[in-house]
Amino acid sequence: MNLYPYFPPGAHRDIFGALTSNSPLVLSGVGNISAKGYFVGDLLNHQESRNVFWIANDNRDIYELRNNLPFWADKPIVALDNLLAENQDDYRVTEMIAGIHYGGGKIYLLNHKDIHLPMPAYAEIAESGVMVTVGQEMRTVEFFNKLIQMGYRPSADVSLKK
Repeated sequence: MNLYPYFPPGAHRDIFGALTSNSPLVLSGVGNISAKGYFVGDLLNHQESRNVFWIANDNRDIYELRNNLPFWADKPIVALDNLLAENQDDYRVTEMIAGIHYGGGKIYLLNHKDIHLPMPAYAEIAESGVMVTVGQEMRTVEFFNKLIQMGYRPSADVSLKK
């Protein structure tokens, strides 16, 4: 349930008028997660934005934000906590890079300790994978042969494993 409509619109209009597209918005000294969520919800309702990247202090903050933001904003939320734990590939990194490329309009929650991690460029993801688009015609045998050539193998699990 989005609580934003129950609050006065444009409460921060003077602050938002000073923002430029080339500068990040830094929230400091705001009382709690709910107040920050309300502020960001007000910003998203004031101006159109493609993606929001929220750098949180730690994974606990990401957990609280993921649970609190739906009360203030109607955008999909992608929590990127524990990124690349134990040196494993993380599908959420690919989802984020593809979301940035296609414009998505999501809120990405990142831990500040993870922003130094190397992220692939969209071109690297596109070259190393199989791109499937809506409405694309494909031959099933050729598609699965390509996956097998990439190192995937049949699995009893619901998802494919590499």
